[in-house]
Amino acid sequence: MSNNKLDATYKRLRWQIIITTFLTYTVMYISRKAFAAAAPLLMTDLGMTTVQFGLASSIYYILYGVSKFSSGLLADKINPRLFLAPVLVVIAIINVGIGMTNSVNMLLALYCLTAVVQGCGFPPIAKAISQWYSKSERGGWYSLWNTSHNVGGALAPLIASAVIAYTGNWRYAFYVPAAITAVQAVIAAILMRGKPENYGLPNVGEWRNDTKQLEINKRSEAGGILGGLTSGIISDKFFGADRWKTILIYSFVLIAGMVGVVFTIHIDYMLVALCFFIIGAGIYAPQMLFALGIIEASHADGAGAATGLKGGVTYIGAALAGAPIAMIETAYSWSGVFTLLAAIAVTLVVLTCVIIRVDSKRLPM
Repeated sequence: MSNNKLDATYKRLRWQIIITTFLTYTVMYISRKAFAAAAPLLMTDLGMTTVQFGLASSIYYILYGVSKFSSGLLADKINPRLFLAPVLVVIAIINVGIGMTNSVNMLLALYCLTAVVQGCGFPPIAKAISQWYSKSERGGWYSLWNTSHNVGGALAPLIASAVIAYTGNWRYAFYVPAAITAVQAVIAAILMRGKPENYGLPNVGEWRNDTKQLEINKRSEAGGILGGLTSGIISDKFFGADRWKTILIYSFVLIAGMVGVVFTIHIDYMLVALCFFIIGAGIYAPQMLFALGIIEASHADGAGAATGLKGGVTYIGAALAGAPIAMIETAYSWSGVFTLLAAIAVTLVVLTCVIIRVDSKRLPM
């Protein structure tokens, strides 16, 4: 294959993969968030209590996290093309089932099953991103893909609300996302690809002559919206694709926002709102970069398991964040909550510094 044809093929497939994975995760969000949008009518119609709804939500996070970890192990052994399409098909089927059910117990069982299947979506995508985009550029591409969370999260309530308003029936809030998901399953089956080497292409590090990616390849074969959008690009352009140093910067942004809330909460509403905006950037950017850093800390063929483990810990943490925070607020008021969050933020800074030190010893400057 000539160099010109090689470059053209690589560029075409890379855009094909980023668009396919972007649409896939957007559609998964649309299906996932339909439950929240339909919940008020659904609960009234089926007689679901708020306690049942709250318990289901907590179980959902736990199952989602566990699924992310276990599916990550599986994703490393299966071509992403063969993984994503069936996952989307199953999600569509479950959504149809939720729309058809008249039993609270059956609905809750299907909702929990949705968590298990939804948890299977990210690991194969992480694997594909690690295989088709090299370290020195991956931050920008990952930031672009990561906005699928925002797009899906914004579209989900709009679609569900519009469908319910048009039909007067909460069940169609599941049927319509199911149809969209089924279409995306076909698109993913056609357009998704495995690693470049499967198509006679060189490893992405070789194609881009990316020394950092080549070093990761060698080492691994020995061993095994504002914040999110800007953080990957900043880490690529200003920190030499060092995700951990960028995380450290945003960690200080997070702490600054939290301190700002404490000092402005009794002064001015707009200042408090600005501080929460800063907190949002400080939280969302490290969240995105941690996933990216973990992808790059592992071999491309092990990215699924690595990000699955990270996802498992993340969503178990999300499940624990509700009741404990409420208990602390009840016992110690919001000052106790902010004290805890400050301690967590400081811990984040310390642990990030440890990672930076460890990483500096493993990769050349």
